Amino acid sequence: MVDLMRVSMENQNINNHLKKIFFIYCFVFSLNTQAEDVVCLPEKININEGDVISAEVLNEILTRINNIQTGGIATSDLLGTWQCTSTNRPGGASGLNNGYTQNSLGLFTVTQEVEITAHNDLKIRMNYPHNFGQGFQETNAQNCLAHIVNGKIVVTNGLTDTGSYENTCYNTGYYDIQMLANQCFRMENINESTTNCKKINLPPLAPTALSSVATSSDKPIWSESTPYSLNTVIQFGGNFYTVTSAGTTSAIGPSHTSGVAINGTTVLTFTSAAAGTVTLNWSAGDAAEDSYDVHRKSSATGEYSVIGVPTLESYVDSTVIAGTTYWYRIYAKNTNGTSIGSNVISVVAK
Repeated sequence: MVDLMRVSMENQNINNHLKKIFFIYCFVFSLNTQAEDVVCLPEKININEGDVISAEVLNEILTRINNIQTGGIATSDLLGTWQCTSTNRPGGASGLNNGYTQNSLGLFTVTQEVEITAHNDLKIRMNYPHNFGQGFQETNAQNCLAHIVNGKIVVTNGLTDTGSYENTCYNTGYYDIQMLANQCFRMENINESTTNCKKINLPPLAPTALSSVATSSDKPIWSESTPYSLNTVIQFGGNFYTVTSAGTTSAIGPSHTSGVAINGTTVLTFTSAAAGTVTLNWSAGDAAEDSYDVHRKSSATGEYSVIGVPTLESYVDSTVIAGTTYWYRIYAKNTNGTSIGSNVISVVAK
């Protein structure tokens, strides 16, 4: 009988140990599978030595600086699905409820998906599993309304549009909010908490390190007192001429008026403006792009136009005119949108 009791107690002890091991395993596994904390890091300003600092680029830089100072965010900018990390200080309303865990710094964090949709022309609706700034007790999923005024987000109850909680929205209030990076914002919330949110399914990051190589046309350059064969195409003064009657050139280079070539003993026909190539190369900002838009303009004050849509990080522009200065900028695209622009370069075509 005693032996049976001893076996029973040993089995019970083994079961208790197994339960503890299982609990520890589950706890560690849950920590390891927590979603990565969202951090809003402003994108680097992509300017390299020799780049063109155009008004467009300068305005983008000033806008980013202004956004950090003033918030730089409108209500409509919040529409979409976001991954958000809320951080609470130790003590106060902190705790291990509502999905919160404590990190090595003693701070309490929870990362969750926040769905933001339009409520009406002025307000948005925010739905998410856990309230942003409280972990000492469980609360239900949050349903809040919000709008932005002068760099502040006004959060109200999603059912009554008032400041009362009513077991619907525990995050009502009036808080600072800033757009710190492309599609990434930070806002304050209840109990001195901070929430960083990064949009899910982002456009690509901006291409970087745009550079160019200008190559002249492979057509022969006109030279004086030189025999040319019939139908040879030569270039002179930024133009192409076709030899329509074999002979030897004079000491005066060809020119043309209204398309009719003059000068030289060889009969020439004006063909077109001379064209070499400009080869562009750049680096991808990340691996999220599907294609690129190559933008080009031919004057400092002109408007850019799209001249190509490559899928790789290079493009050959064969529509340039020798002696003309061109400005280039690259944008990355995917189904979620278009990146900000790369650095701007200028090049003189050969």
